Amino acid sequence: MKQAPDIPTHAIDIWYAYADRLIASDSIENHLKVLSDSEKNQLGRFSLTRVREESLASRLLTRHALSFYADVAPERWQFAKGPRGKPYVVSPWQDFHAFNLSHSANLVVFAIARHGTVGVDVESIDRATTGIPLARRFFASQEVEQLLALPPEMQRESFLQIWTLKEAYIKAVGDGLAMPLDRFFFDLTAAGPAQLHVGDGGQAGTEWLFTQLRLPSRHHIALGVTHPMLTKKSNKQQMYVRAREFKSTQAPITCADVVCTEKNAWYFHQEAK
Repeated sequence: MKQAPDIPTHAIDIWYAYADRLIASDSIENHLKVLSDSEKNQLGRFSLTRVREESLASRLLTRHALSFYADVAPERWQFAKGPRGKPYVVSPWQDFHAFNLSHSANLVVFAIARHGTVGVDVESIDRATTGIPLARRFFASQEVEQLLALPPEMQRESFLQIWTLKEAYIKAVGDGLAMPLDRFFFDLTAAGPAQLHVGDGGQAGTEWLFTQLRLPSRHHIALGVTHPMLTKKSNKQQMYVRAREFKSTQAPITCADVVCTEKNAWYFHQEAK
């Protein structure tokens, strides 16, 4: 058996599902059969229904998405966690790390590549806690300045763009809350994709490429990947992001291809599969 998904080296797949719809697609009893004992125990510790449903949906999405790439039943996947809690596959694939998941406001998202480092974050555009005061508390000064330079009606969405980009990055490297959000920043002022700057001198994080997607449900997704997964074409780094909605454990998957380039603009191309 191959030890990684059969995905082109320059492609990343994003799977997403609406938690309530995915859970309603089958009985809770059947859903729980897919989970490990430890996952079921963890679900039982969530008191809020919304959190419990999103957690269940994220586990279902992860397991069924992985099974799309291998002749493996969803319940057979086994996971472990790294030193800071980032999960990875230990069986049937051995030490597979190139995936990440996120959930917010009834949406669950799972990103996967053949190899490399992947981080993904999702937030609802209708999230209540945004704005300059929160940015001053958590963001780098460069990002606060970018927000202040915008008209007030644009600051809310730009805040969420920065927030999800930062979360995608720290989730990719596996540092979680151990990495202060003001120790790195994203430049959204130039045309094209957001540029990461890290370290005291703000050096460009050239080994990284980031993209952002908006769903009709008013969810904003940020994805960060390392360059080994990308191919160069006409002096541009190119990445294919294939967004796939997972509606049911028993229904076909709908697909849409998104083509991204790194230089002066993103080029999006959508195709029905």
